[in-house]
Amino acid sequence: GADLNWLGDVAGMNEAELREDSRRLQDLLRALSDSPKLTIARVQGAAMAGGLGLVACCDAVVALAGTQFSVSEVRLGLVPGIISGFLLPRLGAGRLRYEALTGRVFSTDDALRSGLVHAVAESGAALDDLVEQHIGYALAASPDAIADCKLLLNDVEAGIDAGRYDQGLAWNVKARRSKAGQEGVTAFLAKRPADWVR
Repeated sequence: GADLNWLGDVAGMNEAELREDSRRLQDLLRALSDSPKLTIARVQGAAMAGGLGLVACCDAVVALAGTQFSVSEVRLGLVPGIISGFLLPRLGAGRLRYEALTGRVFSTDDALRSGLVHAVAESGAALDDLVEQHIGYALAASPDAIADCKLLLNDVEAGIDAGRYDQGLAWNVKARRSKAGQEGVTAFLAKRPADWVR
C-alpha cells in the first residue's frame, strides 16, 4: 500500500495540492491499466490498499500461497477512492462493497475465487514458473491484437460508469482531508488505536 508517512503529510497541503498528489497516483494506475502490453503482477507477502490497486490494474495476477490482501482504507479513516475504479471490474460491486466496508484481510484462496488472482503458486520457484508461463502467453499473441483487445475491454468497462475515475479521485481527496483520515493515519504511524476503536 501507500507509504503512510507520505499520507500523513496532508496537514500542510491545501485541497488543490491534495488533488494533484492523488491524481499522480491515479495517473500511474491508469497508465498501468491502459498499457498496450499484457501486464503481469507477481504478488507475495501482502497487497493492501494502494498495493491492491496495483494488482487490480494488471491483466494477469499470480500470487504466492499465503499472500494477504485487503481493501484496508476504512481502518485508517479513509476510503478506497482511487483504487475502487480499478477494483470494481475485478471484484464486482457486491464483493467490493464487502471488502471495502470491512477492511478485512483476505487470503490468496479468497482472491483466487473472486477473480482478483488468476493463479497461485506454493513456492517461490513455482511463482517464477507461473510468471514465465504468462510471459509465454504474451509472446505467443500478436502485440497489436493485445493492444486492440485492451482498448476494446476498456471501452466496454468505461460504458459501465464513465465517471468512476473522477468520482474516485474526489472521494480520495475528501477522505485524506477528513478528521477521520488524519486521525487514522496518525494513529497507525504512532502504533496506537485510532480514537474510534473500542
